[in-house]
Amino acid sequence: MHGLVVYLQRMSLGMVGSMIGFLWLGFTVGCDGAGVSPGPNPNNSNFYVKYSHLKEIEALDAMMKWYVQNEDDSLRGPFDSHHSGIVDLGEDPRSEAIVSKHILPSFYYTYMGTPVGGIDVYTGNTAGSDTLKLTLHDAAVGQEVKIAHIFDDWHTVAQDPFSISFTPFPTNDIRGSNDLLSLFVRYRASPDEEPLGRYGYMLDFKPDAISNLSLDAGNLPTCIRREWISTVDLSEDLPQVYAYRLGVMHMEVAEGIHDGTGKAGGFGLPEQFPADAWYLTTYVDGLMPTVIARFDPKTNQPVELDPLDRYIVEESMVLDTQTNTFRFQLAAKSGLPGTDEIGYGELLMSAGGSLLWRIVFSWSYVEIDNGVFVLSLPRLPNHDVLPAFESYFLTLYRLDQGSSAKQMISYEYNHKTNLHPSWAMTSESKFVR
Repeated sequence: MHGLVVYLQRMSLGMVGSMIGFLWLGFTVGCDGAGVSPGPNPNNSNFYVKYSHLKEIEALDAMMKWYVQNEDDSLRGPFDSHHSGIVDLGEDPRSEAIVSKHILPSFYYTYMGTPVGGIDVYTGNTAGSDTLKLTLHDAAVGQEVKIAHIFDDWHTVAQDPFSISFTPFPTNDIRGSNDLLSLFVRYRASPDEEPLGRYGYMLDFKPDAISNLSLDAGNLPTCIRREWISTVDLSEDLPQVYAYRLGVMHMEVAEGIHDGTGKAGGFGLPEQFPADAWYLTTYVDGLMPTVIARFDPKTNQPVELDPLDRYIVEESMVLDTQTNTFRFQLAAKSGLPGTDEIGYGELLMSAGGSLLWRIVFSWSYVEIDNGVFVLSLPRLPNHDVLPAFESYFLTLYRLDQGSSAKQMISYEYNHKTNLHPSWAMTSESKFVR
């Protein structure tokens, strides 16, 4: 179970990884080259999908089919774009609907609460890797360098110049909405330098340049200090800073320290980096961020990290194939009230190697029955009877700072042009066979 939890927690942060192309964004066909933005729906219906990239549109249409669940729970579809980049889903009088996407042959994605209108869907390359090679010049022997990426660690400088290679590096983790790559690099004398470490970055270079990057370490800027506070002890899960730019979430660009209590401290801010948005995160109770809090880099007010005060009771998760419902319970974390409101969720179910179904849903689709939360499952395209699912993975989110379920769903469809919402989450998995 631990391996699945690790794997799926990495999925929960949609913005990061070629793996996200598989689960989180829907295993889209890789379409390199500049995006082509389709115009209005030529069929003039009020509900349609617009693809961002059209270079491999024939393959995309062959692999990706769309469905809409009608008010009577029947399905209409399958739909594709007929090589136009615009998928007409038909006129719909509702304000929101349940939309499903089938990636042939065996991957299904359902979005419960999709606003009726134009849906912008990212269809650029979400998978792929290459060799990243970075050479540091004027680097001091014994100091440390790190690529700002979740899968890299600190390297000790052994000589000048000093090179690090990363094979395979998931290049599409750093591919922006302009189809160019950007890389963030951290540098420090030792951990004692935190949170005022140094940093450098290379912006908007062509993908084929990734194997020959260089950086002068002799004159790098230094982070400035900002403060954080927390509702729980984070001494074992100190805050990390993320920077979002042109659809790329640069992870762990700086880090925090605590004041001895574990509930307050400082963190570094690489203020010269031209980010579109800044986030403070913590991995408390998880291997990927369980809190993502957007903050204003210009304010001196402490950034608050408030982990979710509830957890999913593993043994309570039950799929009822007779009623087509998924049931679960929540409990308060030790010493906490357990009253945080949930606004959004995602449910991943696997039927062995034959089928994977990922459902994201607004909390408005969840009902409560004698203390048990009940999600009425949407229709699964091409299946009159649900398959025998062998595992479940449920993630629930408290939405913060004005984030909404609609914003979460829009980000699911297109993470390159929508800012990452702020949230706190909890997740649990269960094997049933």
